Amino acid sequence: MTSLDDVYRKFGETAEAAQLLETELGNILLIVEGAEKGLLEREDKELAHSILKKIERSTLGGLLRSIEKKIGGPEVTESIFRFNSQASG
Repeated sequence: MTSLDDVYRKFGETAEAAQLLETELGNILLIVEGAEKGLLEREDKELAHSILKKIERSTLGGLLRSIEKKIGGPEVTESIFRFNSQASG
């Protein structure tokens, strides 16, 4: 029988995985938007800060939608996740 400790443990593991996914998606979006705005060639602290703040305010779903718009739609995003899950598992 599943104990309450087991339920809490699984919840914690799942919450951690979701947080890590959200962080990685934010990192990807930061790189893409930074490249689009030319921040890899020149320094603009205010622009970089505004991009980062926008990303930090985003939900997991918002990050996914933003990335889909940037890289070519849900099919591309889904194929990337499928590739990464196969590579790690």
